[in-house]
Amino acid sequence: MITNLSAALSELGLMPSAQPLRYYINLTTGQAMSISAFLDGDTRFFQIKVSEFIDLEPEYTAYRNAWADFPSYVPRPLGYIVREHWRAMISEGIAHKPLPPKLIASYGDTHRVGAVSELLKFFAVGQQRAQVDGASSHAALFDAVAEYFAAGPLAALAERWLKHAVHHEAHALPLLAQHGDFVLNNLAVSGTKLVVFDWEDYGRTTLQGLDLATLAISVWGSSPEMIRDLCDPNIDLPPSMAAFLRRACGHCGIEFEVFRLQLPLYVLVFLYLKRNYGSGIRERLSNLLRLFSA
Repeated sequence: MITNLSAALSELGLMPSAQPLRYYINLTTGQAMSISAFLDGDTRFFQIKVSEFIDLEPEYTAYRNAWADFPSYVPRPLGYIVREHWRAMISEGIAHKPLPPKLIASYGDTHRVGAVSELLKFFAVGQQRAQVDGASSHAALFDAVAEYFAAGPLAALAERWLKHAVHHEAHALPLLAQHGDFVLNNLAVSGTKLVVFDWEDYGRTTLQGLDLATLAISVWGSSPEMIRDLCDPNIDLPPSMAAFLRRACGHCGIEFEVFRLQLPLYVLVFLYLKRNYGSGIRERLSNLLRLFSA
């Protein structure tokens, strides 16, 4: 496999054919493997996702689309190759550190620079560039969600929150391509720049505000009661939380009160998107839905 990857990197013009390649295989789950490949004597490195079981080309296409819309935030896609029974997508490697959640959770007048400022700009860029012409309507998404949950234990809750969403005119929200998994694990800092990873779900939904909702759940989800309060516009939120989300809503182009009212819908859609993921995240989101109805 490594021999094939070296040959592919050379073929793409990313490294000389005879140059040694250092690599680290990162621990992952599922049917794909993540490899960080370094050139000896060179500070550049490549991030490579490989699999002998699944077709990675749709994911690479999603990455290319994301890079076209968010070139300042997405590691540059460099190529997709097939060698024997292996498939690999290659992107630019970026040295980074995790985005500390406290930068968001303690947001205020003194936190409008650096990574959080870049995060807010990201939402503004999405509102301007990620509009989708000719996409399926939100009604089609809501129908798919309703059909998926209809025969399961969350059927009554799904029906309730879909009716709630329609009542509050969620179908009228603009069609904006969403990252689809905009959680802290996929956000990082490189210097003062924000870097966003894992774009395989990009554009699977165009429900404006979904990415902000998943970020809010990721940051404040350790307090389920706080998330429950977030969906009730009549409850006052902690000042730092309200300040960040109000400003982020402004950058997303959605009214803060509308965002709060639609939070149960966002959780329902996120759970639908995660239907093939592990039981842990699905159980957590299901519990949030139940909490909203308590």
